[in-house]
Amino acid sequence: MKQIKYFFTFLNQFKNKGIWLFLIVCIFNDLSFAQEKISLNSAIDSALKNNSSLNLEKLKIHLAEKQIETYKNLPKTNIGSEIGQFNTNLIDTKFNISQNFSLPVVYKKQKLLLESYYNASKTERELKIFEIKKNLYLIYNSLGFLNAKKNLLTQIDSVYINYEKISNLRYIKGETNLLDKTLGEQQRQNIEMQAMSINEEINNQKFVFNSILNNITKFEPYLDNNYSLLSLPNSEYSLENHPLLLNLQELEKIEKSKSELTLALQKPELSAGINNTSFSGPAPNVASKTYTNLNRFSSVQFGVAIPLNGNHYKKVNEASKLAIKVAENDLAMQEKQLSQNLMKLKENYSLKLKSKLYFETYRLPNVKLIAELAEKRFSNGEISYAELSAYLYTVFNTQSEYIDCINALNLLDIDIRFLN
Repeated sequence: MKQIKYFFTFLNQFKNKGIWLFLIVCIFNDLSFAQEKISLNSAIDSALKNNSSLNLEKLKIHLAEKQIETYKNLPKTNIGSEIGQFNTNLIDTKFNISQNFSLPVVYKKQKLLLESYYNASKTERELKIFEIKKNLYLIYNSLGFLNAKKNLLTQIDSVYINYEKISNLRYIKGETNLLDKTLGEQQRQNIEMQAMSINEEINNQKFVFNSILNNITKFEPYLDNNYSLLSLPNSEYSLENHPLLLNLQELEKIEKSKSELTLALQKPELSAGINNTSFSGPAPNVASKTYTNLNRFSSVQFGVAIPLNGNHYKKVNEASKLAIKVAENDLAMQEKQLSQNLMKLKENYSLKLKSKLYFETYRLPNVKLIAELAEKRFSNGEISYAELSAYLYTVFNTQSEYIDCINALNLLDIDIRFLN
């Protein structure tokens, strides 16, 4: 209790308590909702095991695999019976059973089509994995970026606290005016609002992060203290094995399999059956012999179903060819688009890398010198607080732009490795 009392006594020394109250709320909020930290690779592993959309894709793959076994889809067997005077004036009965079936080539093409659906469902899952990995990389980078901005605001706030004390003392002594004093208070309030906005975005990113992981345990991304360029592994996705292109290739195979099945279905269908009937009355060839309904006779029948509506099948074939052409053009267009995007992203990355080097070589050293000289002149009373603030704005704005540059490079790097 004593430590807490001393802590609040220390805070009471500062006139502007708003920023401290905000920081206290943030500290106790973080302590109340502390979460287990997890690395990027572990987060990816967890998402691949537990993500709900991936689990759904897995079920779709299992369903498509089971449907392959249904390729021998025979029509229903026809069973019929008759009773009446269809032989003589006596009552007779007849039973028949028949089955229609296609040529073996039809069942072969049906199996190939179902296998194409199965392969397409696997590429759909790979595409979903691709998207989840990219989203996790983006979240880790975004949180690193936001933390860097937050740390910069903390540094700015600590600097303004010290200068504000000096400005207030000068105001009391009459060495400065109300404008300088009010300007300092306004700057501190602006920092507080920016920090609140950043914390809100951090919480949103963490919510999305845990939604992707879909784990009972709530995790928090483990981040390095220093925000820098991502150390990404070499891309496991190239234009040749890009999940989007692989998926489009399978969709093209589906259209081709559909077309082949359509052609196969235009071939004749076969049918076979067995008939069994009674015959009551005198035997046709033996005058002295008489049959009753207990005497039964059997026969077999064979048939061929031939498609006669040639115009209909002609239109079906034309539609199938058009569907294949659409799939081929879609694949070619996506390949071209991905290639162009990759070239543009690499070009932008190279340009942005030059900007980073320019920051580190010239702009950052310059603003460091500006900060040192401005602090010295303000301490000596040569410049007012308003003039000092103008110099500091240049310093902190340049540092903020450098963080933006790092973020832009990381986003480009992620886009290159997870090209879409």
